[in-house]
Amino acid sequence: MGGHVRIHPQCGACGFTFTEYEAVVALCQEGDDAIAIASSTLEYRHTANCDGISTLGRVYCRYPDCKECASSAPTVTIHEECLDFLEQLTTAEDKLSWLWTAGTWRSPWNGAPPLQQALSPVIDAGQFIDRAAQACEMPGLSSLPKELALMIYEQSDRSCLHRCLAFWSYARWWNRSHQKMPKTIPIEEIEEWHRGSHPVMNKGARHGEVESDVQKPIIILSIDFQGLRSITRVQKGDITSYTNANDNLLQSDTVVYVVEAAECFASAQVEYNYPFARLQLTGRPEQFRVWDTPSPPQWQECVVDTDYDSASRAKSHLSTIDTRSTTGLTFFTCFARIWAIHAHTNRRPSAQSTFDMLSPKIQAFVHWIHVPFGSEDTLTAFGWSHTEFNARFFLRLKLAGDIIVGSTYKMNDENVQLIQHPLTLIYERPDSEGVHVVGGHAGGAAPLAAMQLEADEAKDAEAEPTFTFQYRKQPFRSASYSSAPLSNVIRTHVFYGKHLSTLVCRGIMLEYRDGPKRALGQCKLGVDRSEECMNPAQLCYTPVVKHNVNNVQVKVFDGSSHPRHEETDWTCCLMKGTLEFWFSEREVELNWKQ
Repeated sequence: MGGHVRIHPQCGACGFTFTEYEAVVALCQEGDDAIAIASSTLEYRHTANCDGISTLGRVYCRYPDCKECASSAPTVTIHEECLDFLEQLTTAEDKLSWLWTAGTWRSPWNGAPPLQQALSPVIDAGQFIDRAAQACEMPGLSSLPKELALMIYEQSDRSCLHRCLAFWSYARWWNRSHQKMPKTIPIEEIEEWHRGSHPVMNKGARHGEVESDVQKPIIILSIDFQGLRSITRVQKGDITSYTNANDNLLQSDTVVYVVEAAECFASAQVEYNYPFARLQLTGRPEQFRVWDTPSPPQWQECVVDTDYDSASRAKSHLSTIDTRSTTGLTFFTCFARIWAIHAHTNRRPSAQSTFDMLSPKIQAFVHWIHVPFGSEDTLTAFGWSHTEFNARFFLRLKLAGDIIVGSTYKMNDENVQLIQHPLTLIYERPDSEGVHVVGGHAGGAAPLAAMQLEADEAKDAEAEPTFTFQYRKQPFRSASYSSAPLSNVIRTHVFYGKHLSTLVCRGIMLEYRDGPKRALGQCKLGVDRSEECMNPAQLCYTPVVKHNVNNVQVKVFDGSSHPRHEETDWTCCLMKGTLEFWFSEREVELNWKQ
């Protein structure tokens, strides 16, 4: 059998996303519904084109938007190690059949957008250590203090044992229940269902009762790495109660949500096979928006990208950023595109977890561009621009001013889509693609806040409506640009590369007297080491060239000390003027403009 065989980015057995060059195997459903191994061992590629890998007349395709794959027979992709582990789990003759069922039911409905970018398998650390003790024949592991056990668990992330344990916890249910015929229940009859329990049936509306707009029911679906996690029917005004009850999962990397009016599910059926369930949808299921929060903004109130259409909704889930609870944003840029955004909060102060989700190819070249929000600062405007070869974001902070993130190539005559005073930013990251901004939501405000907002908007109307930027020639390949004034700086943080000499500066954070903050270069909060200086009087830098790679050494001095440099090529900057900072994943170049 020839044709296209879609290679998925997530293992249907353990739920982990594949990494580059991992050994994988494809399963395919043949004409008589038998499940067969459709390939020998393949090397997984993140973005292999349709003609990239071909065997026995088949094209093993990783191109996300391939039309031939969309019309081909359904497939499941698994780790070669998971297939080997299956042999140990069961000797049943139909083991491929139940593995197929388990793999396909990870999707909450047929045609659901690939959600592996958002969902990480959840494995109990204690259970992991107990299994490790058995597998390694080291019973003493089970009696380790919790702190040491957690360190072992975290250091072995994505190990074979991790994957096998995730597969085992999922497969033990399917090994029992895959031969049972699923029950089909109209979703309108279900009040509530959670994986591992039986559905609570809906008693229905009282005869003759007229529902107000607030009373109209909303259906919330939660989805994790094992597929559909729960179905909950709530009144429109009770979403806050649901949100509070699930506070520990909000905007996590383990659960996403569909929040739609119950009438949108009028013809939907729930295919239920204890302890799992999935939906059977008719019509246009791509109309369902998948969010990272159970309380998304009202879509009709959002400012939406002019190029965003319903067809693109099927590509990914929608991520949100609450600008009121964010202490800063880190943008991951590479090859003139934005590949990920991390919103820094008290719960997630470091962007390392977001970096870890990028493919190894992108990780090797990505720039961490941090935009800090001072405690007294607010985001007054957010804009974006996408061209064929460039993507960039525009941020206007009330105190820190205008900041541009992304490629500096050909920035004249910029066509920027802008949101004033956004409370929520909305974006998506389709499979193997960069970030696409969908839009944002300004939201409502309390009376006093609304008055202040109106005053701010009046000032904005008088202010410059566009972001001005003068194109600067890059001093070296793939360089990103940042700049900030040195006047009124009361504190500096100089960041040093983790894998480079401590003399080499990778970024500088500046805090100003009236509250704003600015970041130059790559400021990796919670990742790289930094040195602090209070009330700086001078900032000095000197070039460091090694193997034809340009870097700089930076020293900051307060008023109680005086810089003394043995070398003659130091530039000593009084705390005035502007510091320009060019940087890439390998190089740095500074320029002081008085």
